[in-house]
Amino acid sequence: MKAALLNLRLYDGSRQFAELPEVCSWRDLRRHIEQLPGSTVTKFLADDVTEMWLDFSLRGHAFATLDS
Repeated sequence: MKAALLNLRLYDGSRQFAELPEVCSWRDLRRHIEQLPGSTVTKFLADDVTEMWLDFSLRGHAFATLDS
């Protein structure tokens, strides 16, 4: 799958703006986000098998990642 830029409005008011192929584990992604200057992980849920949800803020903007 190639990277796709999107503009999907979701039921909770959030917006999906990209869909990317998985190239690293969610553990590596979380570690990377935690090392970004100005980032804060605000919520993290994982079943340690197939799914992960990670909310974080970066320089005043809120983001969420979903891997399933």
